[in-house]
Amino acid sequence: MLIAWFFQGRLRLVLYVALSLLLFVPAVQIYPTVGETLSMLAFNSEFLFLTVLPFLALYSGERGPGGRFAKYFFYGFYPLQLRLIGALTLFAA
Repeated sequence: MLIAWFFQGRLRLVLYVALSLLLFVPAVQIYPTVGETLSMLAFNSEFLFLTVLPFLALYSGERGPGGRFAKYFFYGFYPLQLRLIGALTLFAA
């Protein structure tokens, strides 16, 4: 939050990458198999916010398209997305 509040532009993205690496270093532990290592990284996944940085870099600061469709689409999309993720976790377990 402090990075987002105090910094703008490319410096913000660079600091996000540095924070991601700072979170990755203590999270990584090498296990005997690749599957165990990936499972551990999936459990300690705070550093994966790095995956949203390309979307933040593409944001131009302008509001997206408005209107009733966009408003109600996202009102429906968000709970449906959460239910889908919940169903996937039930089937994956």
